[in-house]
Amino acid sequence: MPRDDLDLFHIAAALGACLVAAGLYKWMGFFGVAILGMFILFVATNIDLEGGRSLGNTRNISLFAQQMTSEDSTTHSERAALKSERKRRRRSTDYAMAVGGAFLLVGGLGFFFLQLHLGR
Repeated sequence: MPRDDLDLFHIAAALGACLVAAGLYKWMGFFGVAILGMFILFVATNIDLEGGRSLGNTRNISLFAQQMTSEDSTTHSERAALKSERKRRRRSTDYAMAVGGAFLLVGGLGFFFLQLHLGR
């Protein structure tokens, strides 16, 4: 299966995150890597839960209902395009969650065993 532009973006984003993790490791140790993993997981989870829609805030509580109403009035081809876009976004958030989980796991275990010396 040939790679598309999104796969190249995923690879570039993961390499960039590794560079940031290396900088955080040098500055804060494994704790910094774990914090980066938690941040990536937080952002990816929020994007995944929103599903491409704005959830609004307490001042604009009807925004979600307006978006659902406008989605109901779309044509079949527009719904198919929206579903394809959401599937692609889901693939990206799944990838980001895997990268964030890996950073959290490596940072947490490294902090626990190597920096706190609890593995001895």
